[in-house]
Amino acid sequence: MLLLSSPLPPIFATPTPSLGLGQSSERTTQQADSANRPPFHGFRGIRGLCAVYGLRCWSCFLSFLLVLACLGPVRAGLTASEVVVVVNGQSVSSRTLANHYARLRQIPSINIVVLENVPDAETISVADFREKILKPLLLEIEQRKLANHIQCITYSADFPTAIDISADLAELKDLNTVFTKVASINGLTYLYDLTQRSDPAYITTEANFYARRPMSVFFTNPGGKETEELWGEINVSQVAGEYAKAGELVNKLLEKAPYQYPLKYFAAALAAQAGDKEKALKLLDDAIAAGWNSGAYLSKDPQFESLKENDEFLSLMDLLDHDGGKWQPTVPFNARSMWGSNGVEFAPNLKQTNLGMRYMLSTVLGVTRGLGTSLDEAIESLKRAKSADFTHPAGGFYFSSTLDIRTKTRQPNFALAVEELRKLGFDAEVVVTEYPKNQKVMGAQLGTPSMDWSKTGSKLLPGAIVDNLTSLGGVMTPPKSQTPLSHFIASGAAGSSGTVTEPYSVPFKFPSPMLYLHYAQGLSLAEAFYQSITGPYQLLIVGDPLCQPFSIAPNQPIDTSLRSVKLGSSIQFTPDLSGPSYSDWLNMKQPPAKRATQIRATKVAIQIDGLAPLGGNIQPNVNVKMDRLALGYHEIQVVLIADDPLRQRSMQVIPAWIGDTDLISLSVDNAKEKVEPKVSLAKGKFQVLVKVPEGCSEVSIHHHHEQVATSKPEGAEVKIDLDPKQLGMGPVSLQARAKLADGGSVASLPLWIEVLP
Repeated sequence: MLLLSSPLPPIFATPTPSLGLGQSSERTTQQADSANRPPFHGFRGIRGLCAVYGLRCWSCFLSFLLVLACLGPVRAGLTASEVVVVVNGQSVSSRTLANHYARLRQIPSINIVVLENVPDAETISVADFREKILKPLLLEIEQRKLANHIQCITYSADFPTAIDISADLAELKDLNTVFTKVASINGLTYLYDLTQRSDPAYITTEANFYARRPMSVFFTNPGGKETEELWGEINVSQVAGEYAKAGELVNKLLEKAPYQYPLKYFAAALAAQAGDKEKALKLLDDAIAAGWNSGAYLSKDPQFESLKENDEFLSLMDLLDHDGGKWQPTVPFNARSMWGSNGVEFAPNLKQTNLGMRYMLSTVLGVTRGLGTSLDEAIESLKRAKSADFTHPAGGFYFSSTLDIRTKTRQPNFALAVEELRKLGFDAEVVVTEYPKNQKVMGAQLGTPSMDWSKTGSKLLPGAIVDNLTSLGGVMTPPKSQTPLSHFIASGAAGSSGTVTEPYSVPFKFPSPMLYLHYAQGLSLAEAFYQSITGPYQLLIVGDPLCQPFSIAPNQPIDTSLRSVKLGSSIQFTPDLSGPSYSDWLNMKQPPAKRATQIRATKVAIQIDGLAPLGGNIQPNVNVKMDRLALGYHEIQVVLIADDPLRQRSMQVIPAWIGDTDLISLSVDNAKEKVEPKVSLAKGKFQVLVKVPEGCSEVSIHHHHEQVATSKPEGAEVKIDLDPKQLGMGPVSLQARAKLADGGSVASLPLWIEVLP
């Protein structure tokens, strides 16, 4: 069966509706499927899911011998194929850190983007950031056909971390002093939609609608200016006690935003107040089916007082979680979604693109100059972060509460974070010292200008996040006057953050204590950070975006040995379908924190060489037909997906070879080491030997996606000089690609070499 996929709006361009084979459609597969995708409300989400997007097939070369369905990208955590790694091509350190990360995480080669015109400074103008970094990066993503599934952009070392945004703010009069005029590189990348347009709205306190906030935010105007007038009419009618009229207006608003389940809840509440119990119960049932899941909030809502003894109402209550009902529930990130200002995704409607905002997760892998870590420390941090995945560490979460204003800024939500973490079975507490002493730490939220972690007696476990609120925590230029975030990275943290200029002690610029709750529920490090900060424009986040210690995603191993097949034949693999179902996992007696168990996969998504993912329900045997592909080497990214409300998933890679095995080969000429040759940066150029097929007109050498050399072969072998400075140090993947006489091409197996100083 040929796999089709509906379009999703590309992130950076105006979409052209098509269905893989040229059929047009205004209704995405994901819209049809959304009723079966529950949102995440604690660990017991139920029916419905709002506004998720499907995936567009860029090339119909993939076929599965299984029951097929397109998979939308709403799911928790990230996979390596959804992360773009950006490299400063003029920096050996940047190339080196990216080399290590690409191998650690099996980042597809096509996801490595090298920029050659990166300014050599820690602070640059916003114009330079747009023209020399952001625009060429987004263009490259679009040209490589990655825009329909990329969720995160992470920068390697030696990128400017601070961006002078004075030019974008020049027209703003009487600007409050807290809106200081320096932004972070990842803050502006996350807010790329506004940054591209030079729209100074990126500095606002609530620029990030993906962030979770108090439950009451659900019942604010969801669509900005587009729905502002109608929302005002609703409020006027409600205040006047005209509940039936207000309900009619809410239903009118639902025509614009049908997936806004808080609006359905609101309509039910208005009907209840209008005395129409039957209508109220029907609308409440609709709201629950669409995604409402907080029984605790509903039980305390005075608008439903007239229904609280009603049997049908009580039956509906039984369907819901009885969580705290105080904070919007954790949700997975989706870069394709338009996020409404009330924190809910809008349905994919190409005619209404101004109802919300799109975002792109972003971190910096490491800062290795100025007040950053050493290169070795940055590499070690990434290794520790990778080792933490799926391990469910038994460390605690600690929140420092002292007389320092830096801790007082976030104190209001300490108790709630501790309460929710403890409900899940985690150790969590508020400490009245500057830092936790003699503890095993998975999370620490501090507020002190200066400290030395080595004196705490506490150990940061792999995957730990340390967040310290202080004015200059993200300033990477000497002299050092306060503890930089890099201190915590060097001490063993997988991630840390700090503002790149004086932020003033205002909570919207810093992660809320709920950062650790989102992380503990299975989100990746990048998701957890952005889920917890409403105004991220100045926050520098350093760490591995993929780190997810508490994920319960199916991670059962598959056979990842090299497969050799003929063009047009299939590669088969057998997924391990062991492990508990999500419903079995829910019924375990231990609290969630103690359930260190990966649940079984229910769906599978496949990518070829990191391109558009397609998939369906998992089967005992999965066959991937290798049709319409070039000869030679390819990689099959296999993503196993669970049926939990977050749709958590993991990725493994099957290497594949199409055609004759002796078509092309690549080796380091005269290398003593046959497994992984070593070359020296200090010794300069070295030679690689390429054996090419007869009639080959050109051969090129690629380091990941970047072409680093070309040659016109005159026989069956060609020697090519390479400069290791073009590659960086550490593990380097090289590949030879040859143009064939018939116009086709063939790619060699990757050759891994180690580049030494």
